[in-house]
Amino acid sequence: ALAGTMRLCGDQLSGEGEQVRWAPKDIEELEVNINLQRFYAGTDTAKLLELDNDFHKTIYRICNKMQIHYMVSLMSIHFDRVRKLSLESVKDSKILSDHVAILEAIKEKDKEKARNAVARHMERFDMDWSIIKEVFSEYISTEETT
Repeated sequence: ALAGTMRLCGDQLSGEGEQVRWAPKDIEELEVNINLQRFYAGTDTAKLLELDNDFHKTIYRICNKMQIHYMVSLMSIHFDRVRKLSLESVKDSKILSDHVAILEAIKEKDKEKARNAVARHMERFDMDWSIIKEVFSEYISTEETT
């Protein structure tokens, strides 16, 4: 949960504070990433996860928030495992449409729309977790630990 929170904070802060200048090459880089996600969707979960990571890393880099990206990456081992399981088990993955919504908000320079799109994207973790627990029940304990 901490890594997800940090990632959410990092993504939301990326558009806040100092004015981020999105150059045409930045938008193009994100569009290329999304087109590659479309190509690999449903066929190569490892490549899709790599592209998902690259999408977020690109946003952090453009927004000059690489220190946040580094901190998040250090804490993301469990989070990344769940994301991989999600790509393998959730039939109607919304990762691509979420990324498209984030990019559209960036293009429109609409911070509120971007903030909402990022929040919706990060909430997928909780929604997908219930499906993952069902599909991989033999590997996941439902007992609470104290």
